[in-house]
Amino acid sequence: MDRTYPDGRKIHLSLLANPSHLECVNPVVIGKARAKQFYCGDTEEDVRNVVPILLHGDAAFAGQGVVYETMQMAGVDDFNVGGTIHVIVNNQIGYTTNPINARSTPYATDLGKAFNAPIFHCNGDDPIAVSRALETAVEWYVMSSERECTLFLRCALMLQLLTMIFSVLYIGEMSGELTW
Repeated sequence: MDRTYPDGRKIHLSLLANPSHLECVNPVVIGKARAKQFYCGDTEEDVRNVVPILLHGDAAFAGQGVVYETMQMAGVDDFNVGGTIHVIVNNQIGYTTNPINARSTPYATDLGKAFNAPIFHCNGDDPIAVSRALETAVEWYVMSSERECTLFLRCALMLQLLTMIFSVLYIGEMSGELTW
């Protein structure tokens, strides 16, 4: 999807299908982002203009090894995309298992600690909190320090949250409130 805003800024959003909770799309998204950066010229500006955002379920983020493998590859120059935003949606029903029986840490986002990734926790049912957390994640961490960032959203319905995230991005950009 391509969108041009009233002030002339252009944004391209592309979604890749993830066939299940197995997180197999993660390296594909990173590879696609890296290829876009490379073929655009591979300058610092090209790296900043392509920001991969990965959406995870809480149980899948904590339990699938491909998540760790993808995050650790960010430290390798040829695979580094200048930072990825990992949005973890905690809908409280991951694999129909109680969280205390699903992992050895209190939060699904604790994996981010292994990479010194900042972790933002917010109420996924509050659109303003989600908007501010996304804006902070993009502007402060990914754009300035070019590293991984995790955003943990606790909410009831994943589909409702995803609709809200993209609505916030669209409305925020259109109103000029978000300045990415």
